[in-house]
Amino acid sequence: MIRDVGEQEFQAAVVDRSHQVPVVVDFWAEWCGPCRQLSPALEAEAGKRGDDVDLVKIDVDANQALAQSFGVQGIPAVKAFSGGEVVNEFTGAIPPAQVAAFFDALVPSEADRLAESADEGDLRRALELDPRNVKAATGLGRILVARGENAAAAELLEPFEGDFVAAGLAARSALALEDPPDAKLAAAAVLKQPVEIFDELLALASRQSESAGEQAEELDRFQDSLGVSLRDDIAAALGGEVAMALDGPILPEPAWKVILEVYDPDKLVWAMPRMLDAANDKRAAEGMARREWLEEAVGGRTYYGIAGDSPFAMTFDQGYLLVGPNRGVIDRAIRFRQSGYTLASSSRFSKLLPVGGNVNFSALFYQDALELLKPLADKIAAGGLTAAQMEALEELRGQTEPTLAYAYGEEDRIVFAAGGVADLLSTGLPALLGLGGNLGFGHGVGLPVSLPADEPEDHGTVAGGTGGEARNSLRPAA
Repeated sequence: MIRDVGEQEFQAAVVDRSHQVPVVVDFWAEWCGPCRQLSPALEAEAGKRGDDVDLVKIDVDANQALAQSFGVQGIPAVKAFSGGEVVNEFTGAIPPAQVAAFFDALVPSEADRLAESADEGDLRRALELDPRNVKAATGLGRILVARGENAAAAELLEPFEGDFVAAGLAARSALALEDPPDAKLAAAAVLKQPVEIFDELLALASRQSESAGEQAEELDRFQDSLGVSLRDDIAAALGGEVAMALDGPILPEPAWKVILEVYDPDKLVWAMPRMLDAANDKRAAEGMARREWLEEAVGGRTYYGIAGDSPFAMTFDQGYLLVGPNRGVIDRAIRFRQSGYTLASSSRFSKLLPVGGNVNFSALFYQDALELLKPLADKIAAGGLTAAQMEALEELRGQTEPTLAYAYGEEDRIVFAAGGVADLLSTGLPALLGLGGNLGFGHGVGLPVSLPADEPEDHGTVAGGTGGEARNSLRPAA
């Protein structure tokens, strides 16, 4: 309800009435330009809420004592009453969005109430009443994405890119319309801390070399030429998690990426240009062109890279360094991660995991690359193959199943297991490569692996039996 009120009606129309519904009071004047500018927004928001809120307009010229009693010094002055008291207020002509928020704090609109529902019909009705209602849009977007209607979800959520939740859903629906989140090649491992590896390598070299002192001096000279400590500025800045993947076509440019855990991004950003400067000095001495260190801030994120014959881009995200051939590959990887649309959600990947077993792997290797190899196989075929290789090539073209190999680090051994490896090695790939016959993978495989018994790896334990995968245990060599 919207009405004009004077001093005599104020007690009943505002103070008393505010015990029943919130009352918004607009102190204004006919000659006030900002008042006329604000008035349509006030009336629109009050109108959306019907009988759930009253809007009272008070002309300060005709009701000066009333205005003074509420400390009105400038107009428009808007005060919200509830329970007989002023509970919120503002002065000046604020934007319509802020006016809407002001009313929302008092009483939600019908659209806002409908937006709280999980019913698709209510959410669609909310958007009919208020097309900019982001809560209704995200609620409906979730329903559409869950139902697989990704094109409709992307179109619905596009106008709300400024909202974090809506933008995440929009990205997920848009990505679902692209290639599925099935990396073609992926490898990942949890390693000992790089700084510990660095120290152990130096100690090993010292024990096994008669010229350890000279090697140490040579390392010092090398680090001095870089202006960087490989241990303190590089190794110490990195964590033990590492991954790499190939997500798209091999030709014309592989869509590869490398991900490294990072403890100190600032130290890496400081060290890498200095290492490039040292490399450029060497290139210049050999008559080669210098390469340029690139740094660019885009959309709140800083990208780094090196220009040249083999350019690459990199950035930091949530404690990791992402490196790829270009910014597009990196951005796509970040969007996938933010939307939860990752390899772990791929059915082709998850079906290879141990059934009811431990998935706390120390390392893994996954391939779904045979489809990627087909264009290369066509080129190979054009170059001439033996009859056996042509037969193997045709078998390779028909192979579509992925494979997964993984390892657990235990106290006294490394346990290897795999899913689908026999299928991979029984294809025509070995024959095509001239390896002759099929390769087998089973309990009898032995590899020369040695772990110091007094320095066990601690990357998880094997929990029970696993479902149908090949397994091999490699104990420390005596």
